[in-house]
Amino acid sequence: MTRTSVKFISFCSDVEVIRTEFYLRDPVKGRIFRDLQLSGLSPAERTAVHEAAVEVLAKLHSLNLASLKLEGFGKGPGYLSRWTKLYKTVAHRDIAKDDDVTLVHGDYGLDNLVFHPTEACVVAVLDWEMSTAGNPLVDLVYFLIPHRSLNTSNTVCSFQRTGCSPAGQRFPPTI
Repeated sequence: MTRTSVKFISFCSDVEVIRTEFYLRDPVKGRIFRDLQLSGLSPAERTAVHEAAVEVLAKLHSLNLASLKLEGFGKGPGYLSRWTKLYKTVAHRDIAKDDDVTLVHGDYGLDNLVFHPTEACVVAVLDWEMSTAGNPLVDLVYFLIPHRSLNTSNTVCSFQRTGCSPAGQRFPPTI
């Protein structure tokens, strides 16, 4: 099971209906983790959930914008520099370049992923309203911010508690 996007049924641009544009999508059965500590899951299950989320993120960033007919989508190059303030909240070092351009979700996190009801498999990615073309590191940083917030230590990321990183190792080791 590798479905990672939802099917759109209809789009409504009439802001008079509910005071904003909106869309309808098909229903997707699964779990959305709002508790980012994944309480109630075993360390092995937490590891599998995080690995599935990162695998989907890597697939998202490997998509070819031209083949998807998304050339010119968003603002493209310079996107990362526009997110510098956010990045610096979790940065270990400066980013040397900002010319990698991929499809960026813009709000990528566990709470915007639907997981299979019983397996650590992402079946849908939700909330694409902030998507653009830009540097993929922004999605990674945004995904990691809650984990940094859960643990105030600068040397050990909360991924250690979830089983995703050896004790005392920074996650990710390099960006």
